[in-house]
Amino acid sequence: MFSFLAAKPILMKTAKFTIILFWIIPFQAAIAQVAAPIAEFESIMLCGSAAIPSAINGFAQNAAAASFNLSSGFSLFQQSYPSLPNLSLNSISFKHGGKFKKGYSLTQFGTPFYRIFSAQLALASKLNENFALGVLLGLNTFPTEEFSPRVEPSIGFGLCWKPYKNWSFGLTYQQPIHALQQISIAATWAASNNLEWSFSFQKRGVYPQSFKSGLRYRIKDEYYLLSGFSASPLTSAFGILLPIKKINLGLGSQLQELAGWQACFTLHYLIE
Repeated sequence: MFSFLAAKPILMKTAKFTIILFWIIPFQAAIAQVAAPIAEFESIMLCGSAAIPSAINGFAQNAAAASFNLSSGFSLFQQSYPSLPNLSLNSISFKHGGKFKKGYSLTQFGTPFYRIFSAQLALASKLNENFALGVLLGLNTFPTEEFSPRVEPSIGFGLCWKPYKNWSFGLTYQQPIHALQQISIAATWAASNNLEWSFSFQKRGVYPQSFKSGLRYRIKDEYYLLSGFSASPLTSAFGILLPIKKINLGLGSQLQELAGWQACFTLHYLIE
């Protein structure tokens, strides 16, 4: 009896972690989650609502966005879960120009005993000054009881359209093999030179439609405040972007109704 009571807190903690882990990435939808990784700081702080993500690695959210951001460089991203110390999301990405804008990223999500890896390639090109198309190809690996991990491919498409000075629109379609498709429609309104409001509607497989919204406010120069919320699951986020010479540093936090509080950090190194 004593040994059972002593082990009970550990069992409860393990059960809680398992429920949260598979709520975040249920097995049937795990590839869909990784195929559209939120390993991009502004995407998290704006709850993935921006029509044309402006960060270097915004192609992770919409592949076509790579054509609207002319900068090249490296990006590092880290997201931790203080209530679940062993759970983390990390990524590294690189983007460069040319006729076709190219983006590469490697993301890992999970714990020391259960990790999902995703490698992605994005290709984007502008058809004119206001319209761009992009494709996102990925390979995702999942741990199995066997020696070799399970490998699944994924494909995604995106478009970015800026028909007016103050309005831009984005559309993405993700189709992991053997998993749930995801469709997202987003719009961003530049209310002024310093304030942007974004919102989006997302649909993943049989799950309910999700509404997301976010604000991006420029304090001065390249200093930004970011905030956002999502209705399903209920999520709120807040962050700040700071320029340090060629480096853009981002710090923020996100609160999710089941996964709890999450700390976010990003670093972009710009190459001229």
